[in-house]
Amino acid sequence: MGKHANNQTRNEFAQKLMARDKNKDQLGYHTRYALLKIRPGLWQLIFYLPVPVNCWLIQDKEGLTMIDAAQPWNAPDIIKIVKAIGIPLRKIIITHAHPDHAGAAAHLAAELGTKVFVHELDVPFMTGQGFMHQEQGFWLTRSVLGVGHKLGILTPPAVDSVEAVCDREVVGDLQIIHSPGHTPGSVSIWWDEQRALFCGDNIVYSFRSLRIGSPWFTLDLNRQRESIRKYVELKPNLLLSGHGSAFYGDVAGAIGRL
Repeated sequence: MGKHANNQTRNEFAQKLMARDKNKDQLGYHTRYALLKIRPGLWQLIFYLPVPVNCWLIQDKEGLTMIDAAQPWNAPDIIKIVKAIGIPLRKIIITHAHPDHAGAAAHLAAELGTKVFVHELDVPFMTGQGFMHQEQGFWLTRSVLGVGHKLGILTPPAVDSVEAVCDREVVGDLQIIHSPGHTPGSVSIWWDEQRALFCGDNIVYSFRSLRIGSPWFTLDLNRQRESIRKYVELKPNLLLSGHGSAFYGDVAGAIGRL
């Protein structure tokens, strides 16, 4: 009885997520995830548990590029979804080296031969050669990450080989923008053709409003705010976060009110 009620509640939540935006087309639905078409050549892949997290799939002339790689246990579903779309996954760009955004990268790289791109300052956290809680920053964040490290969580599985990128570097049709604060090597990704900005966890769109990402996972709150202010110069009309729905319209104005 209780299990049935929990499943029903989760299904209702998933259906609400998929119905929130009329610009999205539902392509696939499962109790663990949903695949939504935002625009031609752009999909939002939402994994629900333990908290909803996004991967963004972009089609270019080489194949698919995925922004972020969800949790480690999401890898089999990502492979299944990519095969269903029928376009090879060529590249993964990691916005920051937290396990809910980089967790499946190692498995996907090994299984599919996908190249993994990450900012040079987050490379050690992706390859198992460094640990985020050892960095300078907000004591609460370092404490949370330290406890997680001791428990064997909050660190993404190590990737054998990554491609280090730096500020303003171009990967396919996308430009890397170093946006430190949440992590030392946090990046945002600018898609000029679509005037779209992928912002990782710097900004989250939830409950129909934008807000700055969770402070207890952010090493340097001041640098994060400085990074967010730079978004205004780009004048995006579509903001795509690591959590929550796509945000359309006056992105610069909304960011100015944060």
